[in-house]
Amino acid sequence: RILVRRSRLQQYLRMNLTKVLWLLICLSILILWDQHFHVIQQPSLQWTLPFQVESGKSATATTKTSDEDSQSGSTGIKFHLCNIQNTTISLPQVPHFIIVGAQKSGTTAFFEFLKEHPAMEASMQMETHFFDWRYPTEQTRDEWLTQRGLPLTLSAEELGCAKLQAYSEYFNVSSSSSADKTFFEKTPSYLFLTEVPKRIA
Repeated sequence: RILVRRSRLQQYLRMNLTKVLWLLICLSILILWDQHFHVIQQPSLQWTLPFQVESGKSATATTKTSDEDSQSGSTGIKFHLCNIQNTTISLPQVPHFIIVGAQKSGTTAFFEFLKEHPAMEASMQMETHFFDWRYPTEQTRDEWLTQRGLPLTLSAEELGCAKLQAYSEYFNVSSSSSADKTFFEKTPSYLFLTEVPKRIA
């Protein structure tokens, strides 16, 4: 019985060795990351808040960093403007990076570890899948637009704006507490589709 239990224990350890190694790697990365933020002064990050400009009114894109805000005393907003049916929309330029990777390789643990860092802000949904099965293709374009309450006659430029707007909804950038944070999301399956890099770009 002792030999059988020992054999089962050895088999269990072999099966989970990869997971243990990935956890150790993630912990090492987090330790180095934390040391970096304590030793080196964190650079000011440009940030943005979503809002809409009324139809027919002009909008000017301006850029202001967090350091400039503290000097001027005003709220700095970085605009990324695009148009849908004569309505100008300002969209947040997030996320700053995306976690991809093989399944069962520790990406979920890595995601959860990063969420604990005060300078990081994760997507509101862990795996958005926006650039794979949620992305509007030629076959699903009409259905996607209908679900979002948009007309099927949108131009290619307007459709691109609608895609950016839909993706930005996965990130909570409206609160002032998230202004200086680094945004990220995790969808491991992005690794397996050749179309994803072009869609993200």
